[in-house]
Amino acid sequence: MNSGGGNSKTIEDLDNNMLAQILFRFPSGKFVVGCKLVSKRWCSLISDPKFASQFSNYKKEITTYSESSPIIDDGEPPWTFIANITYVIDRQQYCWGNVSINEAMFGTPQFSIGFLPYAFVIEATFKDLVLCSEKEISRIDQVYFITNPLTKQWVALPPCPVFSKSWVGLVCQEPCDYTQDYKFRVVVIDQCPPPVYDLMVYCSEIGEWKKFNLRVSIMPELAAQKHHFNDSEFEGVVCNGIIYLLQRLYFAAFNPFDVDETTSATTIEAKALPSFPYPINGYLRESSGQLFIIHNPNKDHYVCYQKHGRVINFPFIAWKLDPNQVPLIWKMTFDGSCTGNANKIESSCGKNLVYDMSVSTLGMHPKNDKLIYMHLHPEEQLVSCDTRTRLIKPLKSLQDYRLETFHRLELQWWPTPVPKAYLSE
Repeated sequence: MNSGGGNSKTIEDLDNNMLAQILFRFPSGKFVVGCKLVSKRWCSLISDPKFASQFSNYKKEITTYSESSPIIDDGEPPWTFIANITYVIDRQQYCWGNVSINEAMFGTPQFSIGFLPYAFVIEATFKDLVLCSEKEISRIDQVYFITNPLTKQWVALPPCPVFSKSWVGLVCQEPCDYTQDYKFRVVVIDQCPPPVYDLMVYCSEIGEWKKFNLRVSIMPELAAQKHHFNDSEFEGVVCNGIIYLLQRLYFAAFNPFDVDETTSATTIEAKALPSFPYPINGYLRESSGQLFIIHNPNKDHYVCYQKHGRVINFPFIAWKLDPNQVPLIWKMTFDGSCTGNANKIESSCGKNLVYDMSVSTLGMHPKNDKLIYMHLHPEEQLVSCDTRTRLIKPLKSLQDYRLETFHRLELQWWPTPVPKAYLSE
């Protein structure tokens, strides 16, 4: 700039369009929000929902996706797993403490959700929003919270009548204008003997919980064997705003937004989807808007690892279903093993499959369906399996913890505001 003063210009001389173009080039919305303190003009510009939408659209247009990194992609917002973890007080006596941690499993990004006013348990996530429940509950009701851990915003929902739960989910409509005025559903399902389950749905438009029966269709060829599978594992996942449910007897889906203030029925019918020709009790996961089932070659629930010296081996099978394709067909995407160094892993799993020596599938990379993340038990090791290279990479050791539940958290270019919770007077 000219130091003479006559032609000197400052950033304040720029019009709003030019100033916005400069702010669009900041790494993420988190950095831009801090600029609200510069001046009233900057605060007004950045607070405009149109700015948030334009910022996100600009980032999406210039982003080039890279599969080179399993945790953070070049040009993409970071993501991580968050989990409920319990400290191990006395490992030798298998005495578990009551101290819980809620943290990012990969340490990226660094954040905490300890700002909530109550002891809580993480129940579900939807992109960068986290659904928690109050840890200490009364016999009458259960309180749920929705929070964004980066902005530290949170909102409490009206109390939910307490009943046992097998799966809890949060589903939001896209907040296109980046305000708090968007619809969402909190869904609580209790695993009862199929084909009918207890279902609670919170409707944001009316601020009320509604109770239903959720009915699913059992595969005809397995109906006679229903009593054998009543206690088998129950899986649920949200994909493209739809809730998908998997159990050995069925694969089904329902749209939680079909429930609204006009719904008077007492039973919700889940749509039957393509099933396997045999009972399967695998892990139902989502990546890139597609569904995956990951299971053991012996058609059992647990993927067992094998050890030869310092080398470990995970055999498993992966199937993919694209909900947008017609007809819906499961396609096998992987059938084989991933291999890697054992590091500190000492035990192994041979022909006799035991629960204490198994691998559970945490989840999948949100945009790279070739990367699957697994948890070794009892070694408490987190690893990634790349089905292209068939290599295993150690990620994190949890030697002093017990991993309980885990959820994928995907940061957005602009943080999602927590929705408004309708509270009736």
